[in-house]
Amino acid sequence: MNAFIRAINERDYRRAWLLGGDDLSAVNGQTYRQFAAGFARTARDVIIAERVSGQVVRLRILAYETTGPVQTYALTYVVSGGLIVAGSEVLLGTAG
Repeated sequence: MNAFIRAINERDYRRAWLLGGDDLSAVNGQTYRQFAAGFARTARDVIIAERVSGQVVRLRILAYETTGPVQTYALTYVVSGGLIVAGSEVLLGTAG
């Protein structure tokens, strides 16, 4: 999970895609290009809470945007073999 967030923070969207972004995007029919474009205004993501139960990883992250606002997300991912195979995210709020 940390590798996925690290790849996003390093703007290595290809690696994030290979770590499971492709499976997450398949749910809503996103292409790689759309996946990467979704992070255009993301300056960095910071994990503020993490809970693991078997293959299920629950995160709370702060997504700092380049334009100023900070969004709080609750993420739930299913991880298998080091890859995200399913998941969901919920925007909890925006500050700034």
